[in-house]
Amino acid sequence: MQASPRLRALAAGFVMALLALGSAVPAAAAVCHSESSTYRVDVAIDLPPVRVHHDRSRAELGQLALHGPTNRVLGVTASRLRAGTSTYYGNRPLEGEGVCFWAEQIEVTLRYEALDIYIASDYSRGSCQYNAILSHEKRHAEVARGYLDDYVQTIRSALTSLAIPKPRSPLLVENVTGAQQKTQATIEKLLQPILARLRRDMEAAQGRIDTPAEYRRVEKQCPRW
Repeated sequence: MQASPRLRALAAGFVMALLALGSAVPAAAAVCHSESSTYRVDVAIDLPPVRVHHDRSRAELGQLALHGPTNRVLGVTASRLRAGTSTYYGNRPLEGEGVCFWAEQIEVTLRYEALDIYIASDYSRGSCQYNAILSHEKRHAEVARGYLDDYVQTIRSALTSLAIPKPRSPLLVENVTGAQQKTQATIEKLLQPILARLRRDMEAAQGRIDTPAEYRRVEKQCPRW
């Protein structure tokens, strides 16, 4: 089937537009390439040992717990999660044209500064009540430790964003320091909503452990509280 003169004219115009677009790319971009072809995102989980504390009364734990002081708090698990990043960059100066700039590796560390279990000092160490509380609080610690694994791949995927210059797609810049600062800001912007969702999901998972049914189960294990 032969194209009409109008269609041929539109096609010709489209080809010309593409050629014009190609010619608008700076000549320096054609030679802006990295000396490396590898881009890595590593996500590490740093877990401290669980520490068990037995020096606070039920009343004091009520002040520490999210449940509030009006509740009878027998045990508490406290965790402080932090996320840190380290980014390694590469660059190659182009004579008279600027600098080719890229990120070669991003390391993200999910770290608990502390993972502490508190058991009310009202119950002696090794007693039925102490062991029942400890068993329950260890479930909270297991959730805190294990839940991070679910987000490793999510973080890796987010940091493959096209907004981050990589060895195969470097950026032509005038100032390396400014480019590093801008890239780091991009990394943090990509991570912030993921970390916020992680904390929300973990709080919800922890809340599913603290149910009336679970409290009844714990109390039934021992005769006197």
